[in-house]
Amino acid sequence: MLECDASGSGIGAVLSVERDGDRLPVAFFSRQLHGAQARYSAQELEGLALFESVKHFAYFLYGRKFVVITDHRGLVNLRAGKQENRRLYNWSLKLTEFDFDVVYRPGSLNVVPDTLSRCYGECGETPISKEGGDVGFHLKQAHIQAESEQSQAESEQSVSQRKEKEREDRERARKKE
Repeated sequence: MLECDASGSGIGAVLSVERDGDRLPVAFFSRQLHGAQARYSAQELEGLALFESVKHFAYFLYGRKFVVITDHRGLVNLRAGKQENRRLYNWSLKLTEFDFDVVYRPGSLNVVPDTLSRCYGECGETPISKEGGDVGFHLKQAHIQAESEQSQAESEQSVSQRKEKEREDRERARKKE
């Protein structure tokens, strides 16, 4: 199952599987709109989100029947091939190699892709969470902390390796005496 959404600043999607009635996320996708994309109509933005999401997760989706969930009713008939909008028509042609159905879900129930699509605010801000502050900032901080911890672990490992080598050298020197 692929859930996708678009906003005025970005697109977002969640690839998930359903197991025992629970929807389990497999992967997330989000990106900022580029240049003229910010001027697309709502239908084109939603179509872009669908197209880019399928393209991004093609490795997982190709050769499988899947469902794309969107909060834009106009995309339900995307596969019918009767698009008046040239951009949507081109995207629908490019997606013909995939076997999927498009299902409408109201925006209030399409929360995760909606959040992912909105994580690109003006001036690089990411106003997602009212309680947690800037989620993008927290993700960057977590990434920096993980890199720092990895670097520290590597440094500690090299120090212990150096001490081990020095100890071995001392023992070899003693044996020679």
